[in-house]
Formats: sequence, structure tokens, C-alpha cells
Amino acid sequence: YDEEGRVTTDPAAIEKTWRVLPIGFWKGSGLSIALDLIGALLSKGNTVRQIGELGDEIAVTQTFLAFNAEGMYGKEYVESVVEGVLSDLKQAAPSEPGGEILYPGEKEGRTRRENLELGIPVNKEIWEGILRELA
Repeated sequence: YDEEGRVTTDPAAIEKTWRVLPIGFWKGSGLSIALDLIGALLSKGNTVRQIGELGDEIAVTQTFLAFNAEGMYGKEYVESVVEGVLSDLKQAAPSEPGGEILYPGEKEGRTRRENLELGIPVNKEIWEGILRELA
């Protein structure tokens, strides 16, 4: 939000007020707070508030968790849950007519598959410059 309490996409206005839109409203903001606390407590690191007081984004907290859901519940169950969530997400109306709803990582996955099949696209002039440098 900006200083007048209006929704804005201007990062400078948001930085002045520190009033951002909640992600998923109460559930999303609650999850954000919980994850901030979990990360800081498990790593004995800084919370988002503490990082914000440092001036630069340094000494950020990083916590990595790994779960083998297939090992616990089986591949078929995991795939059915994932497919159900993604299918539900894809049924949302795009913000622009004719647009597409993409889940996080979907575009990158498509690009990776294309690159594996067709090779990595490189600008012709840049590639020729690289070859000249290597010669």
C-alpha cells in the first residue's frame, strides 16, 4: 500500500509504508510469519525484521528441509495430490484474456525440456564472438 492506503505496485511507495498485500490473505500472511520464525529458530539466524534493520540484505537466514513423500506414502498418492492441486490452479481465470495460468517453475520446466530436445539457443553473433575468442 502507498501512504494514502491505496494498493500500489510501486516498490518505493511500499518501502515507505512497509504495508504489503498479504499473500493468500490471513492464511498466507500467517504462513509467512511461521516460516520466518521456523527459519530463524532452526538456523539461529535473523528474522525478516532483523535483516531489514541491517541496511543491506546480508546475513539472511537459510534453512533447508527435505522430505521423501514418496517414501512415506507412495508415488501414486503423491502424484495424485500434486496433479489435483495443479489442476485446480490451472482452472483459475487468467488476469489477461487469452493468458495462461502458470504454476511456479512451469515455464522453466518447459524451457529445460525444449533445451534438452533442441539445444540451448544462443544469439548467433554472441556465439561467433565466443568461437573467435577460443580460436
